[in-house]
Amino acid sequence: MSGILISQILIGVCLCILVYQDFKHRHIHIVVLIVLFLLSAYLGVKLNLGYKNLIYNVTFILINIVGLIIYYSIKSRKIYNPLNVTLGWGDVLFFFAISPIFSLKNFILFFILALILTLVFTRLTRDKYIPLAGYFSIYLFTLIFFKILTNNSFLIF
Repeated sequence: MSGILISQILIGVCLCILVYQDFKHRHIHIVVLIVLFLLSAYLGVKLNLGYKNLIYNVTFILINIVGLIIYYSIKSRKIYNPLNVTLGWGDVLFFFAISPIFSLKNFILFFILALILTLVFTRLTRDKYIPLAGYFSIYLFTLIFFKILTNNSFLIF
């Protein structure tokens, strides 16, 4: 087995753990996120994605966070930090952890499609709390599984 395949399988294992933790306990252990980031960074290097893509993806995440802060501050008419209230730190750290395995275009596409799927699923379940990292993990696991089975790079890497 190649290093790429092994890292994809290990990333899949981490994603399964994240799904369980986020849906069952509504929090994610930092060790799983660190391992996920290290595996993602390794895979990103193996796939020659480069550090420039990582910087672009991190910038995209930060722009989204700043946008949320501005939106909620305008909505509440005071400075409002949505972290720990609306969006958990585990969700944000998850975004950073998976960012090395995507090009910017694919990361934006993944992010938008995962948010749409999360919105659909939460509307169907009518759940008050949204396990965002859990839903994103399911979607990413599906993409990795599809990539391993078909050797197709649709929507990923």
